[in-house]
Parts: sequence; C-alpha cells; structure tokens
Amino acid sequence: MKKQMKKTSYFLLLKLTIILCVMGTAPSSQGAEIRISYFNSIPHVYLDKDTGQLKGAVYDLLEKHIAGRMNVKFRWDSEPSGIARQLKNLGDGERDAMALLAYLPERARDYEYSSKPYFKAQPALLFRQGSQSALKTISKIEDILHLKIGFAKNTYLSEFMRDSRIKWDMVGHPDFILANIERLMLGRLDAVYSPDSTGLLYGIRKMNFEKEMLLVPLPEKLVEFYVTFSKHCKNHAENFNRAFDAAEGAKLYLEILKQYIDMPEVK
Repeated sequence: MKKQMKKTSYFLLLKLTIILCVMGTAPSSQGAEIRISYFNSIPHVYLDKDTGQLKGAVYDLLEKHIAGRMNVKFRWDSEPSGIARQLKNLGDGERDAMALLAYLPERARDYEYSSKPYFKAQPALLFRQGSQSALKTISKIEDILHLKIGFAKNTYLSEFMRDSRIKWDMVGHPDFILANIERLMLGRLDAVYSPDSTGLLYGIRKMNFEKEMLLVPLPEKLVEFYVTFSKHCKNHAENFNRAFDAAEGAKLYLEILKQYIDMPEVK
C-alpha cells in the first residue's frame, strides 16, 4: 500500500512539474520561476564565501541578460551541489535547469541541452614551476601516466583524460579547484586537472600563486558548456534558446567573463 502511495505521489509531482513548465512559457504567465542548480565552477558560477552571494559570468548572463528576455525569474539553489545530484533532480522534476553542464551524447538523451554552448573551454593540467613532475608540453597520454593528478569526484572528464591508466587523486570538496591547487603547492600532487583552464588560472590568481605555476593545455578539442533543462521543461529550453540568440549570448558571455578574468583564451 505504501509503495503504491509513493508511486502515485511521484507521478502526481511529475505531472504538476510538466504543467508548471508549460505554463512558465505561456503568454499569460508573468515572472514564472525556473528552479536552477549549480556547482562551484570559478569564475563561471560560484557561491562567494565572504558575502554569501552568488557570482560568476553565468550568473550575470542569466540574471542580467536572459531572464528579462524570457520573462522569467531564476530561483537559484541556496548552495552548490554535485553534478550527480543535479542530474537526478532534473530527471525527477525537482529542478528545472542546471547552470553549467558539459555535453555528453548519453546525457542528451535524458536532458534538454540549450541549442548552443555559451563557452568553449580548453582542458589543461596545472604544474608547480620547477618541480620534477612539471611538463612544458603534453602530446600523448603516455606523457602523464606517471603523474598523480588531482581532480573532483563524479565530475566531467574530457576525452583525453578518460584513459583508465591515469592515476587520480580525487577530492569531494565543493571548491575542488582551490583545494587541489593548495595540495599541489604542498607537494601532495604532481598536477591538477580541469576541463576548463579558465578555472585553474582564476584559482591561482585568487591564491596569489600565478608565478609559481605552469598551465599546460591538453592536446584535445575544446569542451562546450551549456545551460541544461529537464526534459519535462522543454518549453523553458526553447524560450532560453530564443533569448540567448537575441542577446548574441556566446559573444556576450566572453565580454562578461573578461570582467572576472583576463586570459589569452578569452578574446
């Protein structure tokens, strides 16, 4: 009996979610809410510990340039959460959107990616200048197989870094980039990985370690970042796509990102 009640409640919630999503893009609805989640990904979107405020280029893009065009209000989670949890919430209808998600074909079957990425990132490894493990260039996977590399648990890996022979040292810290940079400085890691070199550069500048570090790009294609929606909220995705195109979102995003970080990749 309890099982049946739980199943019925789930489908009622799912039905309500679909109705609300459809209503959210109807002409009669003013200021419809989109429940949106995120994880700390500096400088794209992050919760500032000092102020308790959300910041970052994605946050600014959505709040200042997209919400008005969509005639919606983004209701952000009060704190960051892991990607696995966010994806489950999207699938269950507990959330309507994710602020940042890298593209994977298998994810596209279950979630509604925006039609265009807002940023294309360069995967990279970060080394300590002068350390025995530091590499100036990387051309093949064998170059890095001897390294102990820091990253985050249950997070996207770019194609080059999916080799099962890589020696990972994963953390579950919400500010994993800063945590791994600190471990690198303490000699606990040989290198730190990120699918987005922007975050690594922002992190070392924030920690005043730029002169001590060497950022080396990986020999692979750029990683595309998208705003992603629940399949139950396809209308929100379509509304977003129209607003993004009207704002020339990809070009605008680079301009916003420059307010947070100055780097050669951001042109």
